Amino acid sequence: MPRWTREDASTAQKMWEAGFRSKDIAMVLGRDHSAVRAYFAKHRDQFPYRIAKRHVVTIKEYLAAKELWSKGRTVREIAEELGLKVSQVSSLTIHHRRDFPYRNDISGTDWVPAAIEMRKSGMTIQAIADRCGVHEHAVRRRFRLAGVA
Repeated sequence: MPRWTREDASTAQKMWEAGFRSKDIAMVLGRDHSAVRAYFAKHRDQFPYRIAKRHVVTIKEYLAAKELWSKGRTVREIAEELGLKVSQVSSLTIHHRRDFPYRNDISGTDWVPAAIEMRKSGMTIQAIADRCGVHEHAVRRRFRLAGVA
């Protein structure tokens, strides 16, 4: 591959600052993706790491989620209505149990016996997770430990 020219470096830097991925820059410059990444690593001051922009749940969204939860909405329904990811709402219900209590049909704080009964009645694991306010992986793990299919 030919050496990097000033024009290549300038084009790459402008594209990087505009938000293009290194893969796209490589395609425009007609270079191998790994060559572009190596050049970026060598010239890190011109091509700084990017931090992914993550959406932090606002207090307004938190209060709205809390209100919808109290009205019996599922994690998925809340996420859709507020434009959040299901994992964000699920995290809220898990980490803020005071504001997102277990549902009324779950006996005490141990949701597993009620979940087992729901499973026996034919409910899906996702529906059980939504109803109990826990992640579906937690339901699967507890079912495995309890020997429930």
